[in-house]
Amino acid sequence: MRWWNVLDALEAHLKADPFAALVVHADGTPSIGIGIPGVPEAPCVWISRGKNGERDLVLSQDPEPLPGTLSFQVEIWQKVPDAANEAEILRAGALALSELEDAFLAALRRFFSPHRSTFVDLGGYYAATIQQVSPLADDSGGRQVGSLFSIVLNNRRP
Repeated sequence: MRWWNVLDALEAHLKADPFAALVVHADGTPSIGIGIPGVPEAPCVWISRGKNGERDLVLSQDPEPLPGTLSFQVEIWQKVPDAANEAEILRAGALALSELEDAFLAALRRFFSPHRSTFVDLGGYYAATIQQVSPLADDSGGRQVGSLFSIVLNNRRP
């Protein structure tokens, strides 16, 4: 599938980027993957196909390498640091998640940098637009906070 190319290329980029150091677990590997985890274990990043995984796909003998528009989602989870009271815990969690989000955005900007060709990874020149960032509820029973980034990949000229 064409959307798989995007997810695979972004996963490889994030694992090779300095961002990976922020989501390393005790075994020394960065927790960056493709799919939707049942119970995410913070800190981590999960990339998945959006609800409009492929749109504007031209069916022909020679299809374009990727459709003109494609959407995907990225879940980011961060541990909530210990604090003295509930208000401080909520504040510390929000701050920790904000810092991880900023680092993820910097890594995403490096992936889609105008100084780097997406043609090599994706077979075309593309730019990403973040449509929405939503909070995620933690159903794991652990203390972690998360965000869901809805991202649209649009065709761009070289």
